[in-house]
Amino acid sequence: MPSGDDALAALAVPPPVRPMLAKAVHALPAGDGPDGDGWIFEPKWDGFRTLVFRSGDELLLQSRDLKPMNRYFPELLEPLAAQLPERCVLDGEVVVATGSGLDFEALQHRIHPAASRVAMLAERTPAAFVAFDLVADEADLSSRGFGERRGALEGVMAGCAPPLHLTPMTRDPAVEIQVEADTFPATARTASGDRRERLWNMMAGLYPPYDDYRAKAAADREIPVVVLSRR
Repeated sequence: MPSGDDALAALAVPPPVRPMLAKAVHALPAGDGPDGDGWIFEPKWDGFRTLVFRSGDELLLQSRDLKPMNRYFPELLEPLAAQLPERCVLDGEVVVATGSGLDFEALQHRIHPAASRVAMLAERTPAAFVAFDLVADEADLSSRGFGERRGALEGVMAGCAPPLHLTPMTRDPAVEIQVEADTFPATARTASGDRRERLWNMMAGLYPPYDDYRAKAAADREIPVVVLSRR
């Protein structure tokens, strides 16, 4: 039987993997407007970028800077192992949602050297994983277009339940939604109707592969979203 490292190394896309990163822009690139079929709009999550590698009994949570994060989020390991396919690589965010919304400060506190405190915080401020890309299943999907990867991701996540979530998406950035409350209902207690707004601040091209850059709306919010990938 292969060791844990050998099992992960045998994945179609083995770790470590540098995640596709965002690039801020102030306008949609010429010729690729949202009126066509070129863009998918998504929210940007206030969490830790995380790639999940699963191979049989072996599971690795990898941070954006390629470090393992399993020990900091033990409450995610069992749900991920129980709900994900035997072999897959997902990209997403680890977040902490409270009654007042996503709590990045509470998430930062989860990174602690003491195992006893990690265990305590896993109970007090449990984390969730929001998936937004599928890098591999039995095959390497990284060279395929995002539209195809998104469809495959929806299939993988179809039977999943909290603390695993599929990020919402739309092809119409004018759609209004309060993303946090719709994905994490407990946060709706602080959300009133007049707070509903367009939160599609990431945009993904349908056709680029995984290893090209993505982009996000610049700070002035002149456009509702962008995770942009080069073709």
